[in-house]
Formats: sequence, structure tokens, C-alpha cells
Amino acid sequence: MGHSASERTFRRIHASSLGNPPLAFNPEKSGIEIIRVYDNSQFESRPNLALEVRRGRFVRIADNFPIWLQGALGWSNRELEDYRKYLAHPVTLNDDGISVRRVFDSNS
Repeated sequence: MGHSASERTFRRIHASSLGNPPLAFNPEKSGIEIIRVYDNSQFESRPNLALEVRRGRFVRIADNFPIWLQGALGWSNRELEDYRKYLAHPVTLNDDGISVRRVFDSNS
């Protein structure tokens, strides 16, 4: 037997869940050391690993990074490319785990 909820409830849950990644990316606050985000938005396809974070550091960003995840993280196209470019120099999130842009220095 399935579960049902109103569209309003689904939208509220979805919006609320998008606030979780910044907290989850900070292992000191969340207790989470490894995060893997999979994209399962393609119909009848296997989920693809889109992003991996270990101890607050990005270790993998997929070439086919999903637009929905980019939007959820608030990354511009330039920021996404910068993260990919500097992946060899892992990015640590700030103490709040809220904005990766505050700790990423694209001039380094």
C-alpha cells in the first residue's frame, strides 16, 4: 500500500531537505564523515554518483553534474568549473558549513 501526501506537503519537504547539505558537509557539526550524492533523475537509468565529500572536503564532482544539485548548492556555472579545476586542492567548508563560496579562493 502506497503513501500519499498533498503537493503542498511534498514541496515543503523538498524545500526543507535542500537546507540539509551545508550542515551535512560539516563533519564536526553533523558527525557525517562521508557523503555521496547520487543523481537518479534519469528515467530507467542507474543512479550516478554526482558528488562525494569526505570529512568536509570535495573529493569527486561528476562531469555530468546535475543541474538540480547545482541549484540546491547555490553554485554558479563558474563556481562549478572552479571546484572542478581546483579539485586537486580539496576545499574545506567553513565552520558553519553554510557557504562553500566563503572558503573557496579562486585566486589561489
